[in-house]
Amino acid sequence: MRRQLPLILPSFFGTAVFNIFLLRQFFLSIPYELDESAYIDGATPFQVYWRIILPLPKPALAVVEVFTILNVWNDYLGPLIYWNDANKYTLAMG
Repeated sequence: MRRQLPLILPSFFGTAVFNIFLLRQFFLSIPYELDESAYIDGATPFQVYWRIILPLPKPALAVVEVFTILNVWNDYLGPLIYWNDANKYTLAMG
């Protein structure tokens, strides 16, 4: 497992800049009026977060997941650098 870490870890941190930008822009587009209306209805800050804000980014998180999977699946140079044995090559290198 330790020999596979150079292939696994960059997938979590390699595309993080684009993912952070995408999610940041999505959260900035959520209107504050949703929070205000929940507070007027008597919701606590935790209820506003849990029931109003948290379900909204599911489509954006799905896009981030699809982009990350495609990026990792099509990676050619990463396995080429770390693997020396032809038996361990990934599908993209085949």
